[in-house]
Amino acid sequence: GHLSAEAAALATLLARAAPGIALPAAFSDASLDSEARIAADRDGLATLDLQKLAFRADGNGWEGTLAFRRGARPLVSATLATERLMLAPFTDALPAPLDAARRWSRSIVPRPRIGDVDLDLRISAAHLLCRPFTVDEAALAVISRDGRIEIALIDGRLSGGTLKARLSIGQASKASDKGLTGDALDLRGTAALTNADASALSWDAAGRQLATGTLSGSLALHGRGDSVASLINDFAGSARISLTDGEIDDVGTWRGRTVVRSLGASASLAAGIATITDLVLDGPELTSSGHGTLDLRRRMLDLRAVQSRPGGDASFAVSGPLDALRVRRVDAP
Repeated sequence: GHLSAEAAALATLLARAAPGIALPAAFSDASLDSEARIAADRDGLATLDLQKLAFRADGNGWEGTLAFRRGARPLVSATLATERLMLAPFTDALPAPLDAARRWSRSIVPRPRIGDVDLDLRISAAHLLCRPFTVDEAALAVISRDGRIEIALIDGRLSGGTLKARLSIGQASKASDKGLTGDALDLRGTAALTNADASALSWDAAGRQLATGTLSGSLALHGRGDSVASLINDFAGSARISLTDGEIDDVGTWRGRTVVRSLGASASLAAGIATITDLVLDGPELTSSGHGTLDLRRRMLDLRAVQSRPGGDASFAVSGPLDALRVRRVDAP
């Protein structure tokens, strides 16, 4: 038959009906319209199939199919498509990452809970809006098994490059050992960007052109915590970034545009501190190499480098709070 439903705030409605479920967004002004069929599968378990589904909430809209299968652990599976998917309704519900003093927030980060239900959602979005960036041709998956949620950007296009990412969210085991709440998160994430246009990316991120050329990078993180601050303090992982065949603004004591044949750096992260190694810039006018640390816990950078250019070599430091970095020559009188 035909199924139609509306809810002013779907998350609130579900929280009252099933206290074990906490959706990651309000799902305000929700509406659903579809053709519905209830049947029993070969195991005799009831299955609800929704065909020609149209679902709207929080300014987003999806079309496709959805099925609900009863069992020891019920399963919700869906294949959905949308022209535009805004992530703001999901991220706006999270605490601001920084407090009024520009320190990492210690507000508790809520863990999404979906009760004793497994998920297998496949979503395609022509445009995925993740401020300030837009990922085109996005293919996503949201999978939950035994309370752990996996969110994957299987493929997407960002500034002409290819973006893939995965985030796994679970409950931290033995959270009390670190003085955390029992609802602390265990986060594992990876991301890889390949062959993006550095100019387009910098315009989106900073509102001006910081660099040109081809940009690639990768990131892997793992941490446990119940707030942004405690997660940052626990983060471990690695990162790598490279830029080829382009230009960048202001390198150390060199002012103006610098032609870059290649620029690369890698970092290892432990307990919230990134150790930067293999920082190497190679260009026709300037070469530079350096190392340092990025203390994510205190949001402080301490980078030392040596650059060679026409007229001699110079050693310089980039240091201070991330909001007020200072560049200075370290061999100046």
